[in-house]
Amino acid sequence: MQSLKHPLMEASVPLVLVEKPRLRAVGIHEFMSMEIPPRETVLDPILKVGGLGMCYAPRGIGKTFFSLSFAYPV
Repeated sequence: MQSLKHPLMEASVPLVLVEKPRLRAVGIHEFMSMEIPPRETVLDPILKVGGLGMCYAPRGIGKTFFSLSFAYPV
């Protein structure tokens, strides 16, 4: 049987898994006592850091122009 080794597989580096912090459920009292800083903005007041946005409109309205104009300062 022929070996299925590819040159890229031979040159690859082993994957090292990094353990992420686990999620933890909190009660309402603990949640209300937390100090959560306000999120920073990328483009005030529309887009927050780490946020997502969606542009929706019928055809021919100018979504592409709007999106490119919006992306440039970001």
